[in-house]
This record gives sequence, C-alpha cells and structure tokens, in this order.
Amino acid sequence: LDPDANLFVAPADVAALIAQVGQSVVDIFCGEGGGTGFALDIVAEGPGAQTVLVTNYHVVDECWENDTSVTVRYGDNMALKTVGVIVGADEANDLALIEISPDLPWLRESEVFAERGWWTMAMGNPADPDLKVTLDRYVSFGYIGYVLDEYWNYTSATLNRGNSGGPLVNSRGELIGINTLASSGLDEGVWNIAVDSAVLCVSLIICDD
Repeated sequence: LDPDANLFVAPADVAALIAQVGQSVVDIFCGEGGGTGFALDIVAEGPGAQTVLVTNYHVVDECWENDTSVTVRYGDNMALKTVGVIVGADEANDLALIEISPDLPWLRESEVFAERGWWTMAMGNPADPDLKVTLDRYVSFGYIGYVLDEYWNYTSATLNRGNSGGPLVNSRGELIGINTLASSGLDEGVWNIAVDSAVLCVSLIICDD
C-alpha cells in the first residue's frame, strides 16, 4: 500500500487494503457474547505470548470479571482457534488488551489525528441473525464526518453488532480508531463512532511522547 496515498480518497487497490488489514483482525468470544479485535504493535509480556490484541472492554467484560481468558479465532476464514488472556482493561474508555501465543501481523497507527473528509474502512465480525452466520471480516466504507475532542471519530462507515472492538483505518491502512458505538433511529439519526487509538495511551500502554 502507498504510504503517501491521499487520505481523502479511496486507495488505488481496495482489495489489497482489505487483505492486509484482515490479517490482523480476529474474532473474540467471551461467554455468550463477543466481538472483534486486532493486533497492534505492543510488546507482549505473558509467558509464550507473541501478539497483543486490542478490543472493546464491553466485548470481554464478563470474562475480565470472572476468569480473564477468552477464545480467539484467527487465520483464513477464522479457522484457527487459540486461548487469549485479558491483560488490561479500561472500562472508562471501553478498551481492553488481550495476549495470545500466535504471531499475527499488526496494524500501523496513524501518526496524526483523523480529519473531516478522510476516507475510512471499518472491519469486524457482525452476525446475521436471520442466516445464523457470522460475516467474518465484514467491511464497510465511509468518510470521517467529525472528530470530537480528538477522541470520538464519527464515520459514515456502517457499524453493526459484532463490529465492536474492530479497527477503523484510513486509505493507507493505518489505524485511526477502535469501533465502539453505533446507533440508529428516526429521532436521533444514524451514528457510527470509533474511539481514537491514541486513547490507548491514557491508561493501558506506555507511549512515546
């Protein structure tokens, strides 16, 4: 992918971006629920752990409170399975970290905050209840409509249940945020929101200045 691609337009090779980002995306199961996670460039500290995953706290809150272990599916068609250990949780910002033993490619973070008009892609694992199937690495495209307090990234990329904890990336495949909230209604309108990835530095990881 072009590291100098125009961030306000779709990438020249969308298929390549989907494939690259998809290598880092996993499906997380906790109790009767779950969501999405992705690998980020964070050093794992647990014995045998090679990859640190980022997800939403609400995806794993039940397991964090009761056990700290979750099931993680990854690889082509999510055919591989491993046990993940929750090593950090930030309920206030709805973020959590999980360590796993498989070595997965990690996403690069954007070095700057998103801007209105940026092209975006959301990826996650929403379920279609009518077909009783999970749409692994489902993608949706849109644009950043607003950035609030360098914290909330409002995007027109559609987020469905199951997208929680998945990545929102720009046209260079760089991480912008963690998909967290989605709502729709005649009175309130449609809102799809990702927490900016820089929030991870608030309480979960040590970041360079």
